[in-house]
Amino acid sequence: MLNSIPEPLRLWLRRVQWQPVLVLACTLLVFGKTTFDLDAKTLWWDESLSLQRSEQGWSDLLLGKLVLKDGVSERITWDQHPFAFYVLLGILIRLAGDSVLVLRIMSVCAATLLVPAVWGFGGFLERTGLAPDRTRLWAVALVALNPLVLWYGQEARPYTMWMLLSLLSLWTLSEWIATWQWQHRRFSHGKRWAVAWLLVTLATLATHFYALLLVPVQAILIFVGLLRIDRKLAVEALAFMGVLTTAIAVAVFQMITGQPGAGSNYAPIGLHRVLWEAVHGFGMGISVPAGWTVPLDSILLAAAVTGAWTLSGTEYNRSRHGWLLPAVLAAPILLLFVASLIQPNYMAVRHHAQLLGPYLLMAAAGLAAWQRRMPLAALAVAVLVVVGTGFSSWRYFREPIYGKAPDYALVGSILEDGIRDGDIVLFKGPNSWRLFRRFFPMDEIDGARDAGASIHWRAVPPVMVPGMGWATPVGDRLRDIVGGYDRVWLVEDRTLPYEDPEHQVLTWMRAEMHTQGEWGFYHPNSSLALFLFLSETPSPVAVLPDDGVIVDADFNGELRLRHVQVEPRLWAGGQVPLTLYWEYLQVPDRPWRFIVWLEEHTTDGRWLKLPHSEQHGTFSLDPARVGLVELAYSHVEAPPKLAEDSSFRLQVLLYDPETLDKAPVTEAGPWDTKPEEPALMIPISIPEAERSG
Repeated sequence: MLNSIPEPLRLWLRRVQWQPVLVLACTLLVFGKTTFDLDAKTLWWDESLSLQRSEQGWSDLLLGKLVLKDGVSERITWDQHPFAFYVLLGILIRLAGDSVLVLRIMSVCAATLLVPAVWGFGGFLERTGLAPDRTRLWAVALVALNPLVLWYGQEARPYTMWMLLSLLSLWTLSEWIATWQWQHRRFSHGKRWAVAWLLVTLATLATHFYALLLVPVQAILIFVGLLRIDRKLAVEALAFMGVLTTAIAVAVFQMITGQPGAGSNYAPIGLHRVLWEAVHGFGMGISVPAGWTVPLDSILLAAAVTGAWTLSGTEYNRSRHGWLLPAVLAAPILLLFVASLIQPNYMAVRHHAQLLGPYLLMAAAGLAAWQRRMPLAALAVAVLVVVGTGFSSWRYFREPIYGKAPDYALVGSILEDGIRDGDIVLFKGPNSWRLFRRFFPMDEIDGARDAGASIHWRAVPPVMVPGMGWATPVGDRLRDIVGGYDRVWLVEDRTLPYEDPEHQVLTWMRAEMHTQGEWGFYHPNSSLALFLFLSETPSPVAVLPDDGVIVDADFNGELRLRHVQVEPRLWAGGQVPLTLYWEYLQVPDRPWRFIVWLEEHTTDGRWLKLPHSEQHGTFSLDPARVGLVELAYSHVEAPPKLAEDSSFRLQVLLYDPETLDKAPVTEAGPWDTKPEEPALMIPISIPEAERSG
């Protein structure tokens, strides 16, 4: 085949360094994957803590002091992570704002830099004869395809930064110690690597406290390396690192467990489960159920075991510290498991994230060894890995369950669209206050209230902690808050449900009020629910309001639209509240629903349907409703700014949700109809917003 290629091109292909091209391609692949739809997944609770800590004053940021607020009270807690990630994020948000893209871009950069990092470390392993040729090629490919890199590369948490720094710490230490053996014990040749290792290791320890679990392995590596040069120095170095690490670990343990209730929500986990979760997470990733990919995870595990033997199976390799990566992989998991027998702690796959790089390097060494002996088998494994990781990444982007949290923005938009004068919003879930502030219209409600609207938001007062009970009965607290309002919204975040395990707040509201609507958003990390209650049970309307539009139009001889009331928007850009008054002429013969939308008259004489203005409502099939007039709440979207000559008309249509049949307008009165719909067209005026800003 090469003979068919023109000679100049063939010579150029031979001169091209394809390995750097592959590294660049894999680097761009990771960057492309982690930036794709970067802001599509909503922030979740852990990420809100990153934002809250990073936007605090520098002293509180460095100390990890977090003030959790619920609008009524405050509670001080201490973050369980060091400060490095948050310092960088704090600088970034002060320069570029706190958009989702800004919050997550540091994780994207760290994930992207993992590719050149494993390339460099893999090159060291090849250069020293510890790993077969092409190990680093396999390593960069595995990192580029790895679903866990994608998962945490799109999260505003320190895990990918921790992965990167841990790998760099191991690499720089290995390079430094290698100079002791090959430069005639002249330390001056390794000073640059020594400084690099010290700086990177300090940065790693300042990123995640679990980085301490790598220090014992590094201390042993330094000890073994120094034994050949100076036994006394080796013992002193080992003792110094051991004492320092123990002191830091004790201080961290006391800080974390010293908080009220710390560790009480964690149960001991078996070692076999920890190991398998790590194997699955490092393999096909947590965006695929573990039971689906056992064969593929097992194949990658077998490659890692082969790589461990390749690196450390001979005396020559052991003398050159080929045991480092296997030890790094085993020691932190075992140390953490032993610690969990004393105090249950965090042991999910993200808490072993610093081991991903070593695991993939070992798997890469194993695959390179297979390629040398069984090329076709290695090729088959490569195809399976590409398919498996590709499927996992596809599920990450496509399946809602991997959205990390309920869609706070969606719930916030439902509330913002539906809220009207006379409403109060209750927020329940003090630990999610930063998310409430970000996604819900709390500032807009405050502004409308200042402008004279009868609208408010309040926090549900501190709810019981298990074993402590209530200061006063829940009903007395809530009754004082919601009194005087027509409708009550309840936003309930159940990320930490132990604050109201018996759902006393919701139970009281269901018993004392009329439920108008419910929206539930479940996610394995948490769940979010939105409820709308009427303070009084709805009763038939005896007298129609004086303001608004008298309609008196019949649909299918069963339902009559008597009146439409248009209310001012609470703020510019908000929805226009509508109240529709329906009379039941006879029992509907099917479950009709109504739909309303707004059209604006354009300068060229056309009527243009405004986007996002469709809203739906339902009717009852209860025969007792015949002859009664009931109201229905709705809303439509109008332009933020209204011109003096703006002209609008409201269209109303009834349809069957099962068959999509449309109810005819049997009596239109003075109003026009659109026969092809068929829809009733009612000219209306849009009042100015109560608050212009």
